[in-house]
Amino acid sequence: MRTLTMHLAHGIKTVLAAAAALVVLASFTSCDTEDEQPQTLDTRGKKVITIGDSLTECCQWQPWLVEWLGIEWSESETRYGLDGHAPMAVGGTWVKPNSTNSIYLRSLDAKYYDPDIILLYVASNDTYSSWVSDGNGGTTYEEMVANEPPYRGDQVDKSISTLAAYKGMVENLMRDCPDAEIYLIGIMPIRCEVGMDPTGDFAAMYPSPRFPDIEAVKQWEMAERWPKHELVREVAEHYGLHFIDLWTMSGITNENAAQFYGDVAGDCTQVHPNEQGNKRVAECIRDYFTSGQG
Repeated sequence: MRTLTMHLAHGIKTVLAAAAALVVLASFTSCDTEDEQPQTLDTRGKKVITIGDSLTECCQWQPWLVEWLGIEWSESETRYGLDGHAPMAVGGTWVKPNSTNSIYLRSLDAKYYDPDIILLYVASNDTYSSWVSDGNGGTTYEEMVANEPPYRGDQVDKSISTLAAYKGMVENLMRDCPDAEIYLIGIMPIRCEVGMDPTGDFAAMYPSPRFPDIEAVKQWEMAERWPKHELVREVAEHYGLHFIDLWTMSGITNENAAQFYGDVAGDCTQVHPNEQGNKRVAECIRDYFTSGQG
């Protein structure tokens, strides 16, 4: 697979007398800073598709990558689909093929958009209880991934586990887009409101308050969201693909999440980043590329 590389320096100008050539190597910033914007010539002009749910359909982080990395990306392909082909991102959807709108089934149309790079940012909506089949038998994330047979069908099937669908989706993308670089993106800690009582339909679903203290938030994240992040990491490892670890790279924690997310909903959480949060997602993807890992 092709590897994206970046040339790093700090404004050095080297003049070659014979060729009279000037090469400027741009530096990059980490996703904690807002200094000079990076320039990665290797990504310039590359066609990128972004596959996912509402976190991708929002189309709020992709434009930053277009500006910083010079990639080609289409909001129309992402949100609406083109030429009768499926949109690559639809809000509220799951990976598992529980409907025709599932991420798995829509990803079968990725090949029609002729990508050089595929960013797969999914897993927020699939509940952790749906990830592994009853007969899996794995006791570690690595074993769970290895033991789950991939689903490779093209029909709705609500019995399929999320992990089987995720593996099948990756295998389909590798088959259908053999020249594309595939990047699996992990999830981040989200905003959870300590001391808030659930409202509306959620009042009967959760205790009041749902999260009595920050420790309750952390315990919930570790039980319900962190395992999904680690399973995505293991899927990337299993297939030898890139994994962008937003959980670590973003620097977002349960304590500072309010800076990066909108107002909490009736379930006392908010999974959708605000403008600052979406920019942070883009910064971390950019930094993965420009650090030489991409």
